[in-house]
Amino acid sequence: MAGAFEPLMKSPMMQLSYAINILFMLWSANIWVFGLKHARNLTTKNALITVAIPVAVYVLWTIYQMGVM
Repeated sequence: MAGAFEPLMKSPMMQLSYAINILFMLWSANIWVFGLKHARNLTTKNALITVAIPVAVYVLWTIYQMGVM
């Protein structure tokens, strides 16, 4: 089943879609950092660490799906 989708996943439009997806995730992460900072009275550093972990996992997973890794 995975082999049937291989050409579709390697198409330039899908690659562009993944790249745009990563950009929007990074933008959302920026919003999350300041949301956590103010909602939980965290320092910017601690909020950044808290947000960076799930965002990094998501970005790595997306890159893996792209077939780059």
